[in-house]
Amino acid sequence: MLALRRSKAQKDQLKAARTKSTPLGRSDTPDDENTAHLAVPTKSVSKRPKTRSSSTNSALIQQITDLTSSLDRAAQENVDLKSVIADLEGSNQAQASILEKLDRQLESLRSRLAQSTAAHSSCHLHLSTALTDLSLERDTLQKSHKRIRCLELDKKKALIAKRSDAKASAAALSTVNSYTDTQSHLVAFLTGENHRLEALLLTKTTTAAEAMKKLQMQRNAW
Repeated sequence: MLALRRSKAQKDQLKAARTKSTPLGRSDTPDDENTAHLAVPTKSVSKRPKTRSSSTNSALIQQITDLTSSLDRAAQENVDLKSVIADLEGSNQAQASILEKLDRQLESLRSRLAQSTAAHSSCHLHLSTALTDLSLERDTLQKSHKRIRCLELDKKKALIAKRSDAKASAAALSTVNSYTDTQSHLVAFLTGENHRLEALLLTKTTTAAEAMKKLQMQRNAW
């Protein structure tokens, strides 16, 4: 941009210098003298043409020198502009290559995003299905837990009833054992009494027999 501005400024300077400078082949005399050959001569008077002054020639030479320098600078700036344009074209090509790479990367990212979105949707569906299955299993486990609790309560009630029955059976058994012990003692007592009575009866029988013998002997003696 700076080189373009310089070139434009130099072109403006050249144009201004050309308008200010007097073209070669024309005199610096006033317009009436330059157009004197067009007027109708009244009388033939020979006039000597005026020559340019040295100062005018020096000014023209200086202007030519300045114009040459300006042209040289313009040519150099043109070369610089061409170099800048070449650099810009190279930069544009590099940027175009970078843009192509970025487009490919963007397309790849879009493809990955689409794949990720599809995978996310699939995972979401699987998770929803798994959550539904887990919810059903939880309900089933809760029902099973309630049934197990009911069975445990029934078992506890049955165990309590069995314990009560066992206590009652133990009490009855204790009573039976007590009765058995009493009967055993009674049998032993009765057995002892029977033996004693048998012995007493035997003794009395023996005594009675002896008494009968004595009586018989006494009767026989009489």
